[in-house]
Amino acid sequence: MNRNAHWLYLKNRRQLIELDFPVTPKVRHGHGQPPEALMLARLTACSDHFASQMRMILPLLEPMLTIPSDPIADASEPNWVNPAFPALDAMALYGMIALHKPERLIEIGSGFSTKFARRAIRDHRLDTQLISIDPEPRAEIDDICDEVIRAPLEEVPISFFETLTSKDMVFFDGSHRSFQNSDVTVFFNEILPRLKSGTVFGIHDIFLPDDYPPAWLEWYFNEQYLLASWLLAGDKLKPDFAAYFIGETPDLHAIFASMWSHPNLVGANHNGGAFFSTIS
Repeated sequence: MNRNAHWLYLKNRRQLIELDFPVTPKVRHGHGQPPEALMLARLTACSDHFASQMRMILPLLEPMLTIPSDPIADASEPNWVNPAFPALDAMALYGMIALHKPERLIEIGSGFSTKFARRAIRDHRLDTQLISIDPEPRAEIDDICDEVIRAPLEEVPISFFETLTSKDMVFFDGSHRSFQNSDVTVFFNEILPRLKSGTVFGIHDIFLPDDYPPAWLEWYFNEQYLLASWLLAGDKLKPDFAAYFIGETPDLHAIFASMWSHPNLVGANHNGGAFFSTIS
């Protein structure tokens, strides 16, 4: 496909955007630069709470040590060495499910995370209903969910989220981009404000207090800046587990040392970007 044909293809799919002002993506914070000072202070103040959460989660993770490093024949089963869901994120999601025992887990965007979520539900014999919202997940995902909503988040009635209680949990791994009527905009402006006090939710691919990695500049992800605004503008959110920050903080990362030393985790990515918070 030549360049002009490719542009026409993108335009027809509404994937080509013309901007009236130039955009210059660059790393302002982290990745060789100092972290953003206010966000660093916000997360550093949560360090003791993160450590407490990790110590509560750690004994619940023991069944994960039987998860294989590489994929097995059953594609619905999780494995540690995968291209999309690092080990620390898997432990965070699995651990939060095992710790909180939600009645429903609403997963917006499904894939490798769904496999770890189902494994947590099965290992700990939970009654959690796993509900997947994703227009086009991998084929094996439908079989491990209790309910599937095959539509983009922005097409799901807001009334569905108004039924959620503090006994439910939400995990969001969507397009990572905020535009008019995009999933990220709907999540932060319409869903998050409706979650009840005490509700635990997680978002994937969050690198606070740093920017997104340099290799991601041309992807134009921006959702973590909306999360940063929520975190810095008030106390509505109580951070519980910031995987990237934990991965960059040796004393915190070492709390899971007994997991990292297991042979099945050799070759796995020991860091992550899952960010869990509780609605105050």
